Amino acid sequence: MRYPITNQSSNLQPRETHTSRRQLQLSSCLICLSLTLPLSAQAQTSAPSSTAAPSTLPPDAQAAMKKGLLAAKEQEWLIAIQSFQEARKSAPDAPLLFYNLGLAESKIPGRELRAIAWFGAYLAATPNAPNVAAVNDFIAGLQIKNQGNLNRLIQTVQNMAGQTGDDKKEYVLASVARTWASAGDIAAALNVVDSIPDEAYKNQARRNVADGQANAGDIAGAQKTAGQIQNLSWKTGAQIDIAKGQMKAGDIAGAKSTLADAKRTANLLQESFEIETEIAIAQSELVNGQVKAGDIAGAGKTADQIQVPGLKKKADIAIAEAQAKASSTSGQASTTSPTTVTQAFVQPGIPVITTSSWLDKLDEKSIYDDCPLNTEPFLDFASYLKSLKPSDSPSDTFGTLQNSADIVIKAQHVIDRMLKQQGAK
Repeated sequence: MRYPITNQSSNLQPRETHTSRRQLQLSSCLICLSLTLPLSAQAQTSAPSSTAAPSTLPPDAQAAMKKGLLAAKEQEWLIAIQSFQEARKSAPDAPLLFYNLGLAESKIPGRELRAIAWFGAYLAATPNAPNVAAVNDFIAGLQIKNQGNLNRLIQTVQNMAGQTGDDKKEYVLASVARTWASAGDIAAALNVVDSIPDEAYKNQARRNVADGQANAGDIAGAQKTAGQIQNLSWKTGAQIDIAKGQMKAGDIAGAKSTLADAKRTANLLQESFEIETEIAIAQSELVNGQVKAGDIAGAGKTADQIQVPGLKKKADIAIAEAQAKASSTSGQASTTSPTTVTQAFVQPGIPVITTSSWLDKLDEKSIYDDCPLNTEPFLDFASYLKSLKPSDSPSDTFGTLQNSADIVIKAQHVIDRMLKQQGAK
């Protein structure tokens, strides 16, 4: 199927001033990037066939879906999506509509993550459908397309880092290294690290890479990177970041061990107030994780190690509330049953990914969500990039582009994690 590629003429009239030349240069950078994204749509793999029958929908939904199918035939994807969404009003849980929305969204460059989420909802609703394997293959193709678009964006971020000036270049390059690592391209991240001449910034960059690896779930890789850091302060910081990544993954025991390593490294520093504060914050988060898992005794031991009074008090309150709740529950049980109630450590289970889990990501409009698929830049990544207002400050443009990349990376991690959990059922 062919995809039209449109060119928009620019009304910019170049003037012989430094500022206008800089604005034109930055504007061209954004426009060129956005025009490269739709090209990947032509590599679209064959769409899987649907096995559901439209006749199972209510009459209003059937009419709206018919309009959507006609729009899709004319490659009017936005109209098709609007029609399928209209059909959802009278058939909100119809797997066929999830499926058709996934196909329509997949035709719009930049909406790959949204398309994946619709297909995820379809698979959650029909786990035994005959086309499950084909849909999973199609999802894999969309993941590759999203990764390609993301890599091009991060490369543009890196190119902008080179224009920020010598006084900021090494700092922003260290930040770019983290972005590459968070996106899963460790080789690119380490190449950026190697390009930094100053050893202090190189150590900072290695911490950033370890943090990115931990956020992406590569704990072993993050620990290896942290082991290469010579500066004790940055090394301790990397160990703290890794512990937080372990907490996020539910590995409370691993986080506890890594924080102990961070504490030992910090003890080698003569002036470590900031590091001690970082450790205390991580320990406070660990207490919350232990309490949530039911390990009240372990939470108490962790709280005793917190050396920042305010955080120690907060941890103690969380533990006291958990003990009171456990005591209340135990008391209620004893009045209805002679069985003795015992406290036991409970490992957090793997969250069950349901259709509603996917729809929450697709219908939630808050920009503060961990995966705000119903906001920019996910509705149309290419147009979003073209809409960015160019600035004569390379640092501002760099920050805007990197923030966009970080938003996409975070959402990608959420969706990848949901797909894995759904497949583990």
